[in-house]
Amino acid sequence: MIYIDDDLKIITQYAWIFANLPEIKKLTYEAIRGTELEEYLLNLEQRYPAKYVKTGHVTFITVENKEKLASEFTENDQVILQKISDAIDQNYDNSIESKWGSSNPNVHADMARWAGERNGVSGANLNAIANNADAPDLSTWNYGTPGVGRYYDHYYGPVKVGPVTLMLGAAHTKTNQFIQEARKGNNTYVNIGYATHYMCDISNPLHANKATDQVLTVLSDQHTKYETYMSGNWTNGQNYSRFAQNVGWQKTITNPTNDVTILSAYSGSYADTVYNCMKNNQFNNSSLFYATIFCVDEGQGYLIGLVQYGLN
Repeated sequence: MIYIDDDLKIITQYAWIFANLPEIKKLTYEAIRGTELEEYLLNLEQRYPAKYVKTGHVTFITVENKEKLASEFTENDQVILQKISDAIDQNYDNSIESKWGSSNPNVHADMARWAGERNGVSGANLNAIANNADAPDLSTWNYGTPGVGRYYDHYYGPVKVGPVTLMLGAAHTKTNQFIQEARKGNNTYVNIGYATHYMCDISNPLHANKATDQVLTVLSDQHTKYETYMSGNWTNGQNYSRFAQNVGWQKTITNPTNDVTILSAYSGSYADTVYNCMKNNQFNNSSLFYATIFCVDEGQGYLIGLVQYGLN
């Protein structure tokens, strides 16, 4: 686990670009190779080299000459770092997706809409839930971790570090954040839509497990292959949407943070099956079919319960 110096975060929200692990920075440089942005970042790192302090399983990251960085950092630096962040997003958006599937068909909107209908929501309120269910994946989203860090917000699952298993991601807390706003009466149906997004993500096995494998295989990227498969088989092919639309049960949500953790354990148990089928291009494998319908069914039941919780 990494922890970036809070002092750097105060200087700029893009501190993660230059204060990060070498393997992550390598991906950053691949996104800006041969551009003026690369030259800028190289110069920045020469002036303020990263420093790493490891304690147990936590690596604390800061930079040398931190006080000098604080005094010399300008609005222009902020603009350039934002351009680097945007370049990273553009470079990797097609290889590290943060959603169940593409916007057409829209899995998030469909599952959120059907969860709302099961709770008697209709008309403009139902549209508000469905229309905002995909918002956290959009480039205009302003309520999450910036840059590639936003993928952290859409994930929650185990990562093994030696003999220790740690939990990675923030989807459980993001779900709770927005559903609690809904319960307070703050843009209730919009915030319910936001909350469904993160819980829905965790019904995807590759949002709940095998993070290490997915990072290490970013170029072949089984994650995107699975979401492309899901998109193509949502209303066509295997027609997975029928399983979500016909769910007649619901999970009783009492503690959204904890309930997403439980859902993660369920869907994450199918991650090996999904990952290996994608890796070996076994798209007609019956194990893949059943793993997917089980997770879609479970995820829909949780979403129905989440909407009910948000309305109370």
